[in-house]
Amino acid sequence: MRAKNIDPRKAVDLPWIGETFTLRSKTYSVVDINHPANPKGAHISAYRDYGRFGMIPTTKIKNGESCTFNYRFLVAEGEMLSAETIQASRNAFTGRSDVAPSVTVKSGEKWP
Repeated sequence: MRAKNIDPRKAVDLPWIGETFTLRSKTYSVVDINHPANPKGAHISAYRDYGRFGMIPTTKIKNGESCTFNYRFLVAEGEMLSAETIQASRNAFTGRSDVAPSVTVKSGEKWP
């Protein structure tokens, strides 16, 4: 289980990350679910207040080789789904039975 108050700029290999945003006066939530078979070292990339985010693993792919990445996205109208609902979806995706981790909620950050 992950500790609360993680720094999303430093955390790696999170089981999932999500964001809630407003578009044309409607609220939506998006969750990026990371599969445990993905290459390790995935950082959150482009964590921005305007909604651009995602997990980017650190891996080298040699010429002529390939690498498979497995992610699932949940998109919902409304506020963020509960951690238990998101984890249940991740468990169905990964075939595991993990307990929902502690979550860290952060407001959008302002960038120059």
